[in-house]
Amino acid sequence: MRIMDITEDTQFRPTDFETERYIGVSTINRKGTAPVLIMMSRECNPPRYMVVDGTFRQMFYLRYADAVDYCKRMGYV
Repeated sequence: MRIMDITEDTQFRPTDFETERYIGVSTINRKGTAPVLIMMSRECNPPRYMVVDGTFRQMFYLRYADAVDYCKRMGYV
């Protein structure tokens, strides 16, 4: 993901980042930096959730609640 010219007015939506393998579930917009994404796998059963924090860090979780908890602990929310 390459993000350029992010200002405090830049607002991303979860659908902006959908791929063949993942559906955008939640986007946490941050001022002046890349957004944090929570994405859900399309083909896994049960779905797997991926958190991408904009600095090439990806974390994977089996439950959406765990992905949100990680975002809270990291101060994204």
